[in-house]
Amino acid sequence: MGIITKVIGDNPTISLSIDSLRVGSKLPFDVYIKDKGILKQVFNKNTIFTNVAKDILKSKGTTVVYVHKTDELALLSYKENKEQKKLSILDDPIQFKNYSFTKEEHHQIDKYLLIPGSNVTFSIFLMSKLKFSQLVEASEQNNIKIPDLRLVDGDLVIKKSDLTLYNQYINEIINSKDIPENEKSKINSIAIRENSKVIMKSILDDPRSGKNIAKTAEVVNNMIDNILENKDS
Repeated sequence: MGIITKVIGDNPTISLSIDSLRVGSKLPFDVYIKDKGILKQVFNKNTIFTNVAKDILKSKGTTVVYVHKTDELALLSYKENKEQKKLSILDDPIQFKNYSFTKEEHHQIDKYLLIPGSNVTFSIFLMSKLKFSQLVEASEQNNIKIPDLRLVDGDLVIKKSDLTLYNQYINEIINSKDIPENEKSKINSIAIRENSKVIMKSILDDPRSGKNIAKTAEVVNNMIDNILENKDS
């Protein structure tokens, strides 16, 4: 639908299809609907236009909205900016699908085990507010001494393909002599739990693997040893 200039009462307006308003975009103008020939404002300038708002208007039979003629330049800029960034991936099926896929490819870890100054051979990512960002880039060929990540706001994750490396790191932490005595009990308990999560995931992914079953027995033995060692703590 093209843009048509109309006059309702003494207010010059521009009409446009409601489908011209992009879900997830910030509206750079006030938006009105016409009710019995009277303009009624439904969205203020800078409102985020959502699927919910669009569905409500359509359910009431609204297919056309209006913008004041004084906002014509803002409207033209808005319509030309077809690649305007969505402000919420929840309103963008493609972005949400990409986020879900990325999340599925990662495994959440307990940040308390990331001892400041210890070396890791796997990359670490921050998952916060539906976004992923890399905090540490490391590999078997390029191990990195990590900073203190325990106070980072958000969940820390690693690639599922690095679970074996994470498992090795956990075992090194359990056997490390550099852990302060006042933290050793807590770290060992968390380490055993994290190891269990890794092994259980491996079993669920491949329940017939004899190697995974053997590793499970090893983890259970470690858990029992840890409980016995710390029963009086």
